[in-house]
Amino acid sequence: MVKFAKVTGEKVNNAYLFLGRKLRNYVTEKKKEGGFETFIVVLLMIAICAGLCLYFKDQITLFIKSLFEELKSDVLTDFMAKPVA
Repeated sequence: MVKFAKVTGEKVNNAYLFLGRKLRNYVTEKKKEGGFETFIVVLLMIAICAGLCLYFKDQITLFIKSLFEELKSDVLTDFMAKPVA
């Protein structure tokens, strides 16, 4: 599960850097005048990022819940297995 979390984090980080670079290149490009087109692109980028955040929020929440359930069962098993002094 830790490996899955690391791989997912790296993918999200790479996607974020790629989209940021593309957006920066589009906005600062000298050939275009900007204006309405740039505004629409920025709004689309915000909507995509918000959607990704919602998707990965659910994924991370499920990961953390399953991790704590496993830890809780392991701790209870160890506690019950040890003799009381």
